[in-house]
Amino acid sequence: MRISDEDRELLNSAAKAIGIELIWDASPEAYSPWFIIDGFADIWNPLDNDRDALRMAVKLEIELSSAYDAGMNAYAGYSIDDDMKYVIEPTGEDPYAATRRAIVRAAAEIGKAMKCE
Repeated sequence: MRISDEDRELLNSAAKAIGIELIWDASPEAYSPWFIIDGFADIWNPLDNDRDALRMAVKLEIELSSAYDAGMNAYAGYSIDDDMKYVIEPTGEDPYAATRRAIVRAAAEIGKAMKCE
């Protein structure tokens, strides 16, 4: 499945928050971005990969929780300039995917805030 332009923008901003620059395949069928660290290339997609999402959440000190308000939701709390904010993602049929997306959305907000510095 091709990554949408919206998800590509989310991933780029989230990557900025943790200090990596993504490299995108020129092919429109590209499934995941990759990056190079210490001379080695690796695929990185926290929207699909639990490991990538959890590592990013830990590095950025994103708080995770879930709650039921008119449906089950995944919450990702993050702080910018000591102001706590939350991203809310409806869990639907896949609470794991919703939690990963909430993490990426929170990280992307942190990355976007870094552009202003």
